[in-house]
Amino acid sequence: MNTAEQILVILVSSLLSITLIIGIVVLIVAYKVIKSIQRIAEKGEQVIENAEHATEVFTKAAGPMSLFRSITNVVEAVNKHKKGK
Repeated sequence: MNTAEQILVILVSSLLSITLIIGIVVLIVAYKVIKSIQRIAEKGEQVIENAEHATEVFTKAAGPMSLFRSITNVVEAVNKHKKGK
C-alpha cells in the first residue's frame, strides 16, 4: 500500500468510528426521551383514572344529596309555616 491509500483508509475508518459513536449517542438519547414520554403518559392515565373516579363519586352522591336537599326544604317550609301561626 502506498501513502495515499493508507491516508484514505485512516480517514474512512475514522469517519466510520465517529459515525458509530454519534449513532450510539443518538440511540441512547432517543431511548431516554421515549422512557420519559412513557412516564408522562402513565401519569396522564393516572390523572384521568382519578378524575373518572371522582366523577363517579359525585354522580353517586348527587342522588342522595338532592333527596336530602328536598327533605331539608320541606322541613324548612313546615317550620316557617308553624312559626307563622
